Order: sequence, then structure tokens, then C-alpha cells
Amino acid sequence: MPVAKRKTPDVQSVARVAALLDAFDVVALPVSELARRSGLHPSTASRLLATLDRAGLVARVEGGRYVLGLHLLRLAGRVPAREVLGAFAQPLLVALREETGETANLIVRDGDGARYVAQLESPHALRHAGWAGRRIPLDGTAAGAALARAGTAHVAIDIVEAGVTAVAAGAGALDGVPVAVGITGPSLRLHGIALDRARAAVERAAATLSTHLEPRRPPS
Repeated sequence: MPVAKRKTPDVQSVARVAALLDAFDVVALPVSELARRSGLHPSTASRLLATLDRAGLVARVEGGRYVLGLHLLRLAGRVPAREVLGAFAQPLLVALREETGETANLIVRDGDGARYVAQLESPHALRHAGWAGRRIPLDGTAAGAALARAGTAHVAIDIVEAGVTAVAAGAGALDGVPVAVGITGPSLRLHGIALDRARAAVERAAATLSTHLEPRRPPS
């Protein structure tokens, strides 16, 4: 005979954390919005988020907003690091696409090449698209240069595809695998001041991502 499950009362703090985590979206959200969605007082949400951030379950990003943390995503079914990274980087790619107006990419080192593991397409009718999952060479490409050295953005014109300019910057490594972020778009739009602004945006995105790639220590 199956044993009936006993109904036990929720532990309030755990229930609050569950409600808070359930409030997250694919974009970074401020404390006020997470508090509203979870039904928590903003001060309570802020304290819980600070603790979850230290544990790597959420991550505080630019502007004081929060995204789900790498450690939490890694725990979700113990999925491969590459898939976790793609999910974690979604808010950053959304922001990069909005700032530049071009297709935003997440790239990782794949043996002797590089692979696009996530791509958010530009809203423009003329755009670089359909490269998620594709593999490219390291030599001569912006992604290849970025994966070799984090920090400064690298530019490649007409290398990945004719008429396409790529900008990429290294963000460090996850589990020893080099990671880079970047944009790709038509060369007729990505030149002059637009290209300079794109380089700066890509470098900021890479710097933001790099702060979350180092392993976190468990809270004491």
C-alpha cells in the first residue's frame, strides 16, 4: 500500500527564495521588479538576493540588476557547461544587441576552431543570422583572436562571410574553455563611429561576463 505523503508547512525563508527565483526572466531585472513579481518586500528581496549572489545562485550585473547565476544553472540537471553558459549569457546578449543594433554572439573555443554557441539576431532586415552552432577557424577571425587573449576587442572584415564585419572580445574561460562575446553585422553599417561604438560595447560586455566566469567560494 502506498504511503500517504504528509503535508508539512513550508519553511518561510525557503519558500521566499523559491518565489524569488521563479520571478526571474531572460533579461536582467532590478530588485524592485523581482520583489513585485515574487510578492516580497523590496528589503527582504534585497537581502535574499545578496545571499544568493554570494552562493552563485544569482548574479548581480551592471546597473544593480540580477540574473540567474552560473552555479544554479549548472545544478539544473548537471547540464554541460556550454549549454549553461548560453543560458546565463542571454541577458548580456540581449543588452549587447540593443546597444549596437547588430547580431550578438557568444563564442567558445572548440578544439582548433571556435564555435558560436548562442546568437541573438539583429532586428534589422539586413543582418547576420543563422550561425548558432556553427564552427569557424581561429586564424584570421575576430573570435579566434579574442579567444586567444581576453580584453581588447578584435575586428575582422569579410573573413567569416563576405560583406560581414565581426567584432569580438575575450571574457576569460569556463572550466578551462576560452569564452568570447561579440557582434556581427553588415560592413556597410559597421564602420567609422558605429564600429568604434560597437568595439566599446563588446569590450564592456566581455568585462561584465568575465566577472562571473571564475568559480565562486561557498558562503562561510
